Amino acid sequence: MIEQENPEEAADVDTSANGAERAFETVEGATTRAPSIEAAPVEAEMTESEAASSRRRGLLWFIVAVGVLIAVGVALLFRDPPLPPGLSPEEFAAASEKFQSLYKKEPNRIDVLSLAAELAVAEGRPADAVACFAEIPSSHPRYGLSARLQEGHVLLELNRAVEAEASLRAYLSLAAQTRGVPPLDVYAARSRLAFILSVELRMEERQSLLASAHESGTVSLFDSKQFFFPHLLLWHSKTGSEQLDLFLKEDPDNRHLRLARARYLTFQGEPEEALVVLNKLLADDPKDLAVVAAVLECHFEAGDRDSLADFFVSVPEYLVGEPWLLTRMRGHFAMEQKKWKEAVPRFEQVLSADRTNPSAQSALARALRALNQPEAAEAATARSATLAKIRAGLTREEGLEELAVNCEQIGMPDAAVVFRRHRETIQRAASQTFQSGLPGEKSGR
Repeated sequence: MIEQENPEEAADVDTSANGAERAFETVEGATTRAPSIEAAPVEAEMTESEAASSRRRGLLWFIVAVGVLIAVGVALLFRDPPLPPGLSPEEFAAASEKFQSLYKKEPNRIDVLSLAAELAVAEGRPADAVACFAEIPSSHPRYGLSARLQEGHVLLELNRAVEAEASLRAYLSLAAQTRGVPPLDVYAARSRLAFILSVELRMEERQSLLASAHESGTVSLFDSKQFFFPHLLLWHSKTGSEQLDLFLKEDPDNRHLRLARARYLTFQGEPEEALVVLNKLLADDPKDLAVVAAVLECHFEAGDRDSLADFFVSVPEYLVGEPWLLTRMRGHFAMEQKKWKEAVPRFEQVLSADRTNPSAQSALARALRALNQPEAAEAATARSATLAKIRAGLTREEGLEELAVNCEQIGMPDAAVVFRRHRETIQRAASQTFQSGLPGEKSGR
């Protein structure tokens, strides 16, 4: 049997002349397409051209991007910086207009900020004033000094003592390098800085400040009393404690303030609370001699002799320039151990730096008596009695001649000279006031 072909399969085989022609066309097409192998280099050349064009476009875009960045940078550089907190654009514009009205010239940014700060002070907005003053650099030739001085005053009003101290110190440093600074401005800055140091019981630093004031500047009678009798005017009082609390509220983590708080607690008869603060400070810095001295003072004032002795084991040897309090505590500890010969030089060291320290003076007298040195003990006792007399009248403005005489009696002729000058100044001022009140004085007669 002969099998029949599948019609569909048979249709695939075309034996006709047309089919032969199509087959030939196919072969011919293959023949004519063969040269495409030789055309490949043409395509490669086009690809390199496109790559070069692409590189040129990339370079162009890079140049454009750099130009944009430069433009943005220039815009940012010359763009007005943001205004200080609390100063609105409207207030800035108003201050600018006021400046133009007052000084008949176009202000720059610092001109406006300086005036805006002063306006904020006058309007009872101290925090806004501080923000404006902070924008004025200390190096500014016209406003730098004034900004630091006013900034310090306002910060102190806000009880931001740490910042106020920094501003006042910056002012005093600049003032010392600048000619023609008003002496009363320097006096005001020193007085406020001395107040901060007094409240914080930083007597050595205050003594250095007042010493420079007496050498070169204007001082008040109160300044001189603080300088010559640093421990006769008590700052560890209720007033001082309340002021310190206000400082602490603004900066509760400051070490100076925390240490002062502990010492106030000691003076107020709260040694346990004081030691809580002191132990934390000591844990943060065991080598802080001011804290070490305060711990010894706390045990001594509380009458805890055992704790005093235990803690003294870890106290380093005497160091020149150590806190006055630490040296005095060394003397008191030697007295507790009846080591009179060790106690005497310690108290003498304290009195060489703090000439009128009442505790060191009375303890020295006792130590000399225990050493059977009656003449030296008698002289020390007499000096202690004179200091007590001075202390009793130190808050009075009158009696300056008597104070001067007392200073001479305790071997402080330099102090006597200063207090006599203060007396003359007060008398001269009183005389001028009296003369200005006489009839006809206003007409120049």
